[in-house]
Amino acid sequence: MVKLNQIEKELSTETQSNLDSCLKGNARLIGFTIYPIERQYASRKNGYLGFLSVFTFFLFKKGMTKIFSRKKELYVSLMEIFVGISRKTILRFWEEQKDKEKETVDYYHDYKTELQIFIDEHNKEVVEGTKRLKLVQSYKEYEVFKEDENTICGFLTAEGLHSFGSYNLKDLFQKKNIDTISENNRKAVIGSFEKNLREVRQGNHCPLFITLAHHFNNLIFGHAKTFAFPMNLFFRQDPEMNTGITTYGKSLIKDLLDKKKGRRILLDIKHLSVKSRTQFYQLIEDCNTEFLAEQDSMKIPIVCSHAAVNGRKTLKETFMTKMKSSTNKKAYVSRWDVNLCDEDILKIRDSNGLIGVLMHEGRMPGKIFGKRLKEILESKELDKDEKIKVQKLLYIQLFLTNVYHIVQVTHNTPNGMSNMKGWDIVSLGSDNDGIVNPFDTYKDSGYLTEFRNDIEEYLNNYQQNLEAGYGIIDVLQSYRGKKQMPELDVKRLNGSYSTKNIVDKIFYENVETFLETYFTEDYLT
Repeated sequence: MVKLNQIEKELSTETQSNLDSCLKGNARLIGFTIYPIERQYASRKNGYLGFLSVFTFFLFKKGMTKIFSRKKELYVSLMEIFVGISRKTILRFWEEQKDKEKETVDYYHDYKTELQIFIDEHNKEVVEGTKRLKLVQSYKEYEVFKEDENTICGFLTAEGLHSFGSYNLKDLFQKKNIDTISENNRKAVIGSFEKNLREVRQGNHCPLFITLAHHFNNLIFGHAKTFAFPMNLFFRQDPEMNTGITTYGKSLIKDLLDKKKGRRILLDIKHLSVKSRTQFYQLIEDCNTEFLAEQDSMKIPIVCSHAAVNGRKTLKETFMTKMKSSTNKKAYVSRWDVNLCDEDILKIRDSNGLIGVLMHEGRMPGKIFGKRLKEILESKELDKDEKIKVQKLLYIQLFLTNVYHIVQVTHNTPNGMSNMKGWDIVSLGSDNDGIVNPFDTYKDSGYLTEFRNDIEEYLNNYQQNLEAGYGIIDVLQSYRGKKQMPELDVKRLNGSYSTKNIVDKIFYENVETFLETYFTEDYLT
């Protein structure tokens, strides 16, 4: 806690994906996510926040007292550290809860404000030799700019359905879901979604896909737990966590996918609770049955834009396991249900969807990985350069353990035939500039080329890395990390693909293929 102001300085001022770092990392096609900050990040009535503000007031005599002596200042510090937004914005959120005349939170206003930043950058006059951003609305439009070395192309996505709604402020903090609020407030919320989504779908900058849930209750879709102790004390996720999809949510899914209602918006299952995901897959099947008969030649692709695996077999098994901090104690990969189980992976494969694998030191690993990393960082036997080298091996091991688990799960079919489809659905989903703890040795988009090259080198020298204890973990055999994947198994899963083929598919080819297939006027309109 004493070092909190130092951590605040480091975390709240760094960006992981500005244009310069994207160009440095050769990231030329990027999904830009618009995310209106959820107001439930911290409540003025949070008892733990109040206790900590009093505790720190008496604990510290100098320096830190000024930061923590008041509840508001503690709130500001927590938001700056963990969410990375400006003090001015945080104080506006704080005052919103205090203002008795402030009845609504208009997330769509926040969405449009953030969108305008991208539009302004997109519309900048081009000066020869300078870098630029172009927002594209189709793969065909992307092809016009893809060969220009100074141009980064971006397609829009949105993090959380709340982005398009206007809510009664008290409902967000006090009510369970849209069916428990007053009839007038319910009509107002639904009316705001219908109006705003209609405007978005008719506009020039419609997102390609949106996540239906995020960290907190949006009154419509149940969300998964994402914050562990002690963050969960301050960022209270409990209301509607692990619940399902409301009746209105089910109708909204169909509307967003129906081209007759406007430009189609694809859906991202990240952050949906297990119960919501289970219901979602059935809804997609129903939509496919209807749309394939009326308006489509291809099924609806399911997206999970920034994912990790949990090693559990089924959604039912995942649902029956209570999520708590000790869940990961004896695991190499994180067992939390926000991550994908094997059944999730197969649903995405069968839809010809896309999985973006995270680079997230917090969300991906279990405690066993964390223990190994800590041992390396605290080692007295390794110098700084040796520690960095081993760190890289550990991060690559973790990343590829997730990738190869996805491929392994999709590899075997019920009839015993091998299925190489896994290599078509896996991609990089860095979640840079999300609330993410990035890999320390690949901390922003400027390191993506290095990360790609290091993975290729790792795979080309796999037997050597395996013998050194840094082989890919066979999660199907042991989620605790006790079983490394033999080189023969890696080659079997690689099939006819070379190491270069595999790395290229992960880093750009699969995303390009997905966009070429679905990011088209024919499929979306």
